[in-house]
Amino acid sequence: MYTRWDKFCDKLQQHFAIEIPQARRQDIFDLLSKAYKLEYRRYHALEHIAGMLAELEELDTPADDALSLEFAIWLHDFIYRSHRVDNEMRSARYAGRIAKILGLSDEFIKRVKKLILGTKAHIALEDDVNARILFCLDLSILGKTPEKYDNYCGQI
Repeated sequence: MYTRWDKFCDKLQQHFAIEIPQARRQDIFDLLSKAYKLEYRRYHALEHIAGMLAELEELDTPADDALSLEFAIWLHDFIYRSHRVDNEMRSARYAGRIAKILGLSDEFIKRVKKLILGTKAHIALEDDVNARILFCLDLSILGKTPEKYDNYCGQI
């Protein structure tokens, strides 16, 4: 997964004309990895993120802002506690902090936060292509085989 994160950082660097040093990339990935590997997480883990990213690559429909969509995928479940009702808000806040550390624009941060906050209800306006893609990817488990869906139910 680090290779995927590293390539994504390359895209961010190129788009925003910024420098993201390898040490910073590694530190942020380690932070993400640690959060997604917490022992109580079964479904909302790195495998879920990897699956969403893999499905994103397979889509024929391009996102209108692929960078904010991918950033939202990486961070949308950064905070996850099944008994909490503010996971999305807290994940969006952390996404903003990480984006600031990377030197990304305020407009980009605003778009990413909006996408992450939207995962609470998974309702998107018809013209919000990024949100529609994110929500479909996040909920794609609902269309998997019965065995995969049953496994998901056991993990949740």
